[in-house]
Amino acid sequence: MSTTEKSTILHHTAESGIDRSGKNIMATLKEELLVQLEEGSVNILNPYHYFSRIGEPCPPRTIYKAVSRLEEKGLLKKFNNDKKVHLRLTAKGRKIINEHRASDRKPFPSWDHKWRIIIFDIPEEKKHLRKMLRRFLISIGFGKVQRSVWISPHDLQKTVQRYADKLNLSKYIYLMTADSFRGIPEREMAVRCWNIEKLHQDYLNLIEQYKKLKEEAKKLKSGPSSENNDLLTILKNRLEWDYDSILLRDPRLPPELLPNQWGGEKARIYINQFI
Repeated sequence: MSTTEKSTILHHTAESGIDRSGKNIMATLKEELLVQLEEGSVNILNPYHYFSRIGEPCPPRTIYKAVSRLEEKGLLKKFNNDKKVHLRLTAKGRKIINEHRASDRKPFPSWDHKWRIIIFDIPEEKKHLRKMLRRFLISIGFGKVQRSVWISPHDLQKTVQRYADKLNLSKYIYLMTADSFRGIPEREMAVRCWNIEKLHQDYLNLIEQYKKLKEEAKKLKSGPSSENNDLLTILKNRLEWDYDSILLRDPRLPPELLPNQWGGEKARIYINQFI
C-alpha cells in the first residue's frame, strides 16, 4: 500500500464532519492536553489555538506549564519538525488516555425515575460566572428547560454544589428533586430539553462513514497483510476518537428516555466489533 493511499484514507477520517470540538469541559488542562495528543501530535508554537478553559480562554503560559508537568511525568515528549516544537504521547500517556476513555464510557446506575432540577437567579454583575455555570451544566449532561432552569435524570447535585461553591454562587442556586413534570411524558421531556435526534443521527453517520472507510482499506491489497491490519488499527483509533467526541456531547440519558434503536448503542457495538 502506498503512502499516498494511506494518507487518502486518513485524510477522510480527519474531514469526517463529526464534531471534534466537543471536549469534556470538566477535565483539567493537563487532561485536555492528553486528549488532544491522542490524535497524534500538537504543535505548541501557538497552543492558544487548541485549548480553552470553562468559559474563558486559556493563556499560553498556563499551557506551557501543563506541558512541562506532563513531560516530567513521562506522559508526553517533545520533538522538532520543520523548525517547530511538537508534542507526542508516550506509551504511559496513551495508557492514561485509555483509562479516561474507559471511565467516560462507564454506564450510569439505573434510573430512579427522579429528575434533578437546578434553578438559579444570578445577578447581572456576575454574568460571566452565570455563563460559566451554564457551560458546566451542559458539560455534565444537564438539559435546558429555560435559561435558568436545568434538569438531569442523574444524581449530580453534589457535583453542581461543589462547582457553585467554587464560584461563590451557592446563594443564587436552588437544587431540587422531582418525581415528574405534570402532563409531560418522560420521553417528551427528554426531547424538549436535549437534542436527542441530532445525537442519534451523529452516531448513525459515524457508523456509515467508517463502514465505507473500512471497505476502502480492505480493497487496498498492494501491500503486505500486516500493513493493511495496521491501517485498520489506525482507523479504529480514529473511530474511537470520533466516537468519544460525540460521547462527550451525549448526556448519557437512561434507556427509558431514549428512542428505540438508539444510535449510541449501535455505535458502541460497532466499535467493539470493528476489528
